[in-house]
Amino acid sequence: MLVQRDNGRGVAAAATRVLVLGAAPDGDRAAALRAMLAPAEVILAGGGELAARLRPGDAVVLDGAPAGLGAEGAARLRAHVERGAVLLAIAPPRGAVAGGPLGELLGLTASGPPLSRSEVVAVCAESPLTRRLDPEFPVVDTFLALEPRGGASTVLSVSVALRDRPAVVETAAGAGRIVVSGLGVTTEALRHPQLATVLRRGLLACRAETRDLGVGLLGYGPLGGMGFSHGLAVSATAGMALATVCDTVPARCEAARADFPGVRTVDTVADLAADPGVDVVIIATPPA
Repeated sequence: MLVQRDNGRGVAAAATRVLVLGAAPDGDRAAALRAMLAPAEVILAGGGELAARLRPGDAVVLDGAPAGLGAEGAARLRAHVERGAVLLAIAPPRGAVAGGPLGELLGLTASGPPLSRSEVVAVCAESPLTRRLDPEFPVVDTFLALEPRGGASTVLSVSVALRDRPAVVETAAGAGRIVVSGLGVTTEALRHPQLATVLRRGLLACRAETRDLGVGLLGYGPLGGMGFSHGLAVSATAGMALATVCDTVPARCEAARADFPGVRTVDTVADLAADPGVDVVIIATPPA
């Protein structure tokens, strides 16, 4: 039996701190951002507060063009991303990306003026960020088409004047990633469940791609017993790592440590549930 810690949106996510720059600390926009990013810890700040608020490992959201960010802040963000962080820019204004530090940071410019508020159809490209979503979905928004400068992959596109325009793109930057969305200008669009899923995955799921899924075993039987075989299967599966074994019998815990050097053992379900390194639990209780 398999039990997975899930945030309710199909992505197993450890607690993450997200620094959001640009959104007012209260009101509908902030509430929509918090809902989209749950269960992450969300810190709302102005662009001028970047140096004081940014911590190593923070995921960062730019909502629009945060006042006070400037060239120094953009350079600081670029270095932060290149060290392995993820940056999500939501609906950057055309004037801010047409030139200057924000456009350089995001690696793109805007294509033409924003469309007036209308219903557009977002089409999903083949991407981990669009898995299990509808192939296309309508969004009411003020859409800004993006023009990546190179190396970017399109996640969502919108047809404008019979031409597909990038709506959400992602780009590698050093050890990190930058995701930019031309959708999400309005709070109504930001609340769209499919768009919100794409943006949330862009910010949070990208972080998990480089980390193995931590597996815990509840119950352990050595040799051919239940538990040992599960551990072998986990160890042989790419993207998974045996993290913790839980059993109330000390001899079984000792056997687990001998069979899988480096594995952690605990003797209560509470300790297993509290282990931050465990994302998935396999219930493999062996016979007494």
